[in-house]
Amino acid sequence: MIKYCASLSFLILVSFIFSSIAYAQATNSSVVEAKKKEYLSLVEKLRKGSPETDFGKLRRAYVNWKIAGGKPEPHPKREEMVKAFQSTKHLEAVKAAEEVIDSEFYNHNIFGAMSDSYKALGNQEKADFYNGLFHKAQHGLFLSGDGKSPETAYYVLSISEEYRVMNDLGYTALVQSLMNVNGQAYDVLSGKDARGTRVEVYFNICFFFSCGPK
Repeated sequence: MIKYCASLSFLILVSFIFSSIAYAQATNSSVVEAKKKEYLSLVEKLRKGSPETDFGKLRRAYVNWKIAGGKPEPHPKREEMVKAFQSTKHLEAVKAAEEVIDSEFYNHNIFGAMSDSYKALGNQEKADFYNGLFHKAQHGLFLSGDGKSPETAYYVLSISEEYRVMNDLGYTALVQSLMNVNGQAYDVLSGKDARGTRVEVYFNICFFFSCGPK
């Protein structure tokens, strides 16, 4: 009888563990889906030129989607697109890019390439449209935060963007350090401004550094 009770207790425990795992996975999946919808909603608004959003919000939404565990894999046509741009096969390039771009709407380089290809194809309207997005996406880095604290850090997609910010602000970076706040990773660049005053600028690096859920 004791052996039977022990076995029953073990089965109940196993069942509880698997139920908990399944619940956690379902919860995580719903969070990922919510973050994905937030990102795609912003993409749609930016395509339409809606004034209530900007590329700073898009950067934050994309990084938060990644933190939740949902950063998308490269689009199946991405490699085809890159090869077409490199070979100046403009028509093939823009056709592939029109499919790829939603998954990388933060990427100003694709917008620039699309603008150049549409211009080569004689479609000035499209060239102007994507040239506008190119400049807005570039500026999105500076709209993603102000760099004054971890809570208002710039959302960077590469280390080179950190130094771009420092350079554009007229700062000289002297020391780079890594910090963790509530499971989120930040780079802190310390240096001096043009007057020699000490400055510290914070960068959220969860796009390329492992971070826990917010």
